[in-house]
Amino acid sequence: MNAILIAIVLLVCASASPQAQEPSLKEAEARLAAINALARGHYARARDSVLADGPVIVIEAEAATLLHNGTSERVAYLPARYRHFKALGHVALGLWALVEPRLGQPVDTALGAALTAYRAELDGLLPHVGALGLRWDDASRQREILTASIAYIDAALKAERATVEARAEWADAVGPALLGNAYDAAEAQLGALHTLVERWRTGLPPDDWAKLRVVVLGPNRPREAHPPLAYFQRRLGEAARGSHLFSADNVTTSEGGLEILAAAISDRRLAYDFFRNSERLSRGLLMDATIRHLDRLLGP
Repeated sequence: MNAILIAIVLLVCASASPQAQEPSLKEAEARLAAINALARGHYARARDSVLADGPVIVIEAEAATLLHNGTSERVAYLPARYRHFKALGHVALGLWALVEPRLGQPVDTALGAALTAYRAELDGLLPHVGALGLRWDDASRQREILTASIAYIDAALKAERATVEARAEWADAVGPALLGNAYDAAEAQLGALHTLVERWRTGLPPDDWAKLRVVVLGPNRPREAHPPLAYFQRRLGEAARGSHLFSADNVTTSEGGLEILAAAISDRRLAYDFFRNSERLSRGLLMDATIRHLDRLLGP
């Protein structure tokens, strides 16, 4: 009887004591968010630390920066010759774009006014070509572009129609000169870049130079081989892509390029340690699973 009473008392006491509360979803998510923020902070610091391991060159649109041992040197390396050839090439491209929306149609008031204004600018530039300091044959090529473009505008205004045939004839006339400008612009750009990189190379110990990483900021709308990227591909070798040479499309600042570079290097090391494949994160951690699920949902 005493044993039964004792059991009843113990059962009542147990039921009366407060039960341990199960964690709520809100509390669990708060804990998860806290450790996630902490983990991401550690990742960011580890990512930034990799930039200290050897020299880094960042190639922007018109400048290059060398970072090494806590110092940096930024050089606007593109010569005036490069900029002149690019701008003079745009003369023809601008005229093509001006006519394109009305091609094959009569020259209306708006197009006529625009062509007249463009012609005035071309005519005003023509006597100043010699002052750009171009070689004689280069200057002669620019005059060919300008005079051919002026003649095309005059013919369109006289005919009061932007014909397909007339524009094709004009484009055929100036096309070779545009290619000549492109060749000389590339020569000016790559020659200046090579001179700068060689100066930096000779100023660093060979062991440090062997650790060089390069990030090339790309155009907003990549559509062709980027000359500086092609330069470093040839200089460092194709095997350097992803380890010593990186491209950053749609990035316009040195700081943004360095962030991409640091993340790429850190991710390669992380991917190798976890998956024994340094490229695993660069192609997307979820990509293999995504392909399998898409095959299941939509068929291979």
